[in-house]
Amino acid sequence: MSKLLIGLMMVLSTSAFSSEDKETSKLIDELLSTGKLHGLCGSLYQQNIFQKSTKMQGGDEFMQRFWTAEAARLGMTIKEFVESCDFISKKYNKFYSK
Repeated sequence: MSKLLIGLMMVLSTSAFSSEDKETSKLIDELLSTGKLHGLCGSLYQQNIFQKSTKMQGGDEFMQRFWTAEAARLGMTIKEFVESCDFISKKYNKFYSK
């Protein structure tokens, strides 16, 4: 795992930082939200891979309903949600490679 991510997670879990240190706070919030969204997108993409390989009966319809509901929960269309997943994946990989 990236040294940057490990270091920031250690800071987050082992010490309190000043609320005046807005740059650090913003970076930690960005790392956490990026990780959370990347995990969500990864789970949904894995569903897609599973369905393509198993061709489970009713799976395509379930995935369509699930993805539509998840996108709506986030205030997006499916297209916007997929585009945001592509963006967050690039952002996650940028953090991870540091």
